[in-house]
Amino acid sequence: MERAGFCGIGLTAESGSDAMLAALGKNYSAEQLGSAADAIRRSKLPCFWMFMLGAGETEEPWRRRSVRARAHRPERRGLLRPGIRVYPGTKLEQIARTKER
Repeated sequence: MERAGFCGIGLTAESGSDAMLAALGKNYSAEQLGSAADAIRRSKLPCFWMFMLGAGETEEPWRRRSVRARAHRPERRGLLRPGIRVYPGTKLEQIARTKER
């Protein structure tokens, strides 16, 4: 990405919890996110990590994710905002439509 001229990375990790990633229908694991963080650390590109709050995660996975994120890139920044985006055709849309009734 550096050679291609990118000026930064936005990584939508969503969660650092394998249980939450599976519940959200994601096709990656917390370990794979760690590998991505390692690759990003080796680059010079700034990285903006995005995590999802409000999808049913409990405090304990949140604490684990927070510690893991700081360990991977403590000087990098991220954004924590309540609420989530629901895209059409995703498992999350199915969950939201089931829960709205």
